[in-house]
Formats: sequence, structure tokens, C-alpha cells
Amino acid sequence: MRSEDAVYGGEMSTHRYFRDFAYSVQGWFPDCSLPSGPAAEVRPLAQMVEQRIYPYSSEINFKVGDATAVVHRLHERYGSESLVSVNHTDGLSMEFAD
Repeated sequence: MRSEDAVYGGEMSTHRYFRDFAYSVQGWFPDCSLPSGPAAEVRPLAQMVEQRIYPYSSEINFKVGDATAVVHRLHERYGSESLVSVNHTDGLSMEFAD
């Protein structure tokens, strides 16, 4: 976050970080910042949490001998015409049209 001067960062483990809080992890602050205003839906928080919009695999970690080579091979293998964007900020993130 510091090298990118990012305003917000988050992990699948629900750690949330904010630049304005010295890039430190914040547990309670985001929970107090629920959607508000005319576009916000009025429904129980539990119901909002149950409805996950984005699927996720949880965190999967393993060691490899040459991480740069592995990232390159993944990009070569999965890079295609349907690839919308690629980000190398923290390893490899690829967004696909479908």
C-alpha cells in the first residue's frame, strides 16, 4: 500500500487497511461505515453478509522455487483475448471478461 500510496487495502481474511490510519489494520472502522444515502438498501446486516457477491477460494499458499517464472507461466497460460486487465502489484491478478 505504501509503495502504491493506496487509500485502501484488504485481504480475504477480512483485514482492512486505510492510508489515513497509518496503513494499519482496522477491525471496527469499516464495520461502522455501512452503505448510506439514497442508494443504500434497508435490510438486516446479517442478510447483507450472507449474500456474497464475489466468490473466493480462501487463501491458498504454497512455496515455489522461482516465483517470477511461475507468475510468467500463469500469465502465458491464462492470458487470452478475454483478458480485461492484469495487475502485478501483489503477485498476479487477472480479470477476464467472462
